[in-house]
Amino acid sequence: MSLFGNLFGKKEEQAAPVAAPQPIATGNELTFDLTKGPVSLNPFDVVNLTKSDDTLTDINLAAGWDPINGIGENIDLDLSVHMFNGNGGHVETVYFGNLSTSGVKHSGDNLTGAGEGDDEVIRINLSALDPSVTRLEVTVTSFTKVRFRNISNAFVRLVDNRSNREVARFDLTEHGGDNTAVRFGQFIKENGEWKFKALGIYSKDTIRSFNQNL
Repeated sequence: MSLFGNLFGKKEEQAAPVAAPQPIATGNELTFDLTKGPVSLNPFDVVNLTKSDDTLTDINLAAGWDPINGIGENIDLDLSVHMFNGNGGHVETVYFGNLSTSGVKHSGDNLTGAGEGDDEVIRINLSALDPSVTRLEVTVTSFTKVRFRNISNAFVRLVDNRSNREVARFDLTEHGGDNTAVRFGQFIKENGEWKFKALGIYSKDTIRSFNQNL
């Protein structure tokens, strides 16, 4: 896993055409007790991270995938967290070219998907974020533009660091189709409480276009 993917072998992304923004529906608002087993979230379900039996503030976001024999290029998925303030202004993005900021740390760029399990991880400490940040958007993009359906075992998941229990997971290979990007979910701060909304919205966006259009 290289910390220098943005310097060696990666070029600046070109923004992809972006479809009109999709309205965000609201599903069930849930609480959870991780001691009772995994939590199953459907798209647009909301988990109140503050009011749940286990207050969840120390989080791992993880993406994984495997190379496919016969594809003549590396498969490079990029996990990113885009941060916004209360006015909707973009504050900062943690991704392969910017590995850390207050409360958010990226494990480093994986250019191939080689190895078992999680290939890229971003750790978030909600209590250590810049106070101006009220929304975080979690995305996965295919830097090499390989479509999700052509990538083996591609997934993105949310894990509670304290218990190591999985809270939410999307299978990108099964559900991503011809798309090359996904909005996995968003963390939203409302009245001092953090909530996580599962999204699963697929597109052909890039990191740059997500920064401009979320």
